[in-house]
Amino acid sequence: AVMTAYNLFNGEWCSQNRDLITGILREELGFNWLVMTDWWAINDSLKAVQSGLDLEMPAPEVFSSIQNHLDKGDISESDIDRMAGNIVKTAVFMDFYNPDFKDKSFLENYSHHESVAYQTASEGIVLLRNKDEILPVSGQTDILITGRFVTETARGGGAAEVEGFNHLSLLEALKEELGETVRYVENPTEDEIAAAGVVFLSTGTIDSEGCDRDFSLPDEEEERVLKTVSLNNKTVVLVSSGGGVRMTDWADRSAAIVYAWYGGQQGNRALAGVLSGKINPSGKLPISIERDFSDSPGAAYLPEGESLYSGWDSDGEKDHAVYSVHYKEDIMVGYRWYETEGIDPLFPFGFGLSYTEFEFESINLNPDRTESLNILNVDVTVKNSGSRAGQETVQIYVGDTHSDVLRPVKELKGFEKIYLEPGEKKTVRFSLERSAFSYWDEVLEAWTMEPGEFVIYAGSSSRSALREVIRIE
Repeated sequence: AVMTAYNLFNGEWCSQNRDLITGILREELGFNWLVMTDWWAINDSLKAVQSGLDLEMPAPEVFSSIQNHLDKGDISESDIDRMAGNIVKTAVFMDFYNPDFKDKSFLENYSHHESVAYQTASEGIVLLRNKDEILPVSGQTDILITGRFVTETARGGGAAEVEGFNHLSLLEALKEELGETVRYVENPTEDEIAAAGVVFLSTGTIDSEGCDRDFSLPDEEEERVLKTVSLNNKTVVLVSSGGGVRMTDWADRSAAIVYAWYGGQQGNRALAGVLSGKINPSGKLPISIERDFSDSPGAAYLPEGESLYSGWDSDGEKDHAVYSVHYKEDIMVGYRWYETEGIDPLFPFGFGLSYTEFEFESINLNPDRTESLNILNVDVTVKNSGSRAGQETVQIYVGDTHSDVLRPVKELKGFEKIYLEPGEKKTVRFSLERSAFSYWDEVLEAWTMEPGEFVIYAGSSSRSALREVIRIE
């Protein structure tokens, strides 16, 4: 099945857009199954039927008027047959009419799923700052934990609000990991904050579909972080969020910043393991985190006179006049924007620290011109120069020094996560085909590579440490 989006596409709502549903999806792509709306995302029942839509979710509110359209002859029984047929054949194909169609066999291997969830959370947590190596805290005897998600599960709203199983609160996970050295105070006094050996301060956001979220933390959270870091210079800020948040006013004043995202049912246990040092953090940012929202390519898209929408009103979008949105950043999305515009983010794409140190020693280019694909082998040597084992993600970017079309300064073309013991050195090979140097030509409607000089970057983030230039014909 395919679900239509909430938004407009070329001036028409997706749930009643014939060019989108019948033209592109059914005719061009050949899709013959069920097409449904997102929840409460339908406006005009007649247009929806005529568009090729089959099902209104979660219940037929707007579609309850279909009988009137049928009586007036605006639609025919064949339209109804098409809708019902697509629903039924999809249900038959998915075996929904079998009373035992739900496959519960995964429950037989539940411990495996928990271990996968734990590993995912462990490798996804990103250490953004660790001044004077305050982390890990093993051996610390006085840890004050306070903040937003200490006893409450950090998770998103709407479709992101997943219940899960066997949850441990952050407080429970820290007690399990660090014992009685951890004490929780919901609303500590200034004296209690200042006197603590280390402060773990949990903060973050509850992100959801259906509404906007300011880049800044909620005022109460921002004030709490600023107050805490000013009272105790050994404050470790734990951020739980579904995206980037503004940390500019307190990032340099914190002792450490750990980005924990929404870790799921094993997330707090993994976070406790990172803080204690049982887990050496190895996560990397899948986004760039700006200093201010004005640096973002999305900053100019709020219509004049509008403010961010923080409610959940299914009719909210219908109250606005239809307006066009032009994506002026073109292909400069994410790190490509910051690199090309020369904007220095607070934390760049691909960034993440470890409890050990990695050195990117060399990058060597070895063209293999014996094959028609003209593969370029890129060898990157990395050494663990620290005192404990850890994982590093080697990232390869490619930049075109001159192009007849708009291209980013650099584009990610490969990455590999490697494990290194202390003192160990490893060379990672990336094989780049011609496609790694090509762009989509809108005139030719084909991938095109212009001959010329290209820069190969290698490093631990988009702000790569090593670079080499090669000419490719």
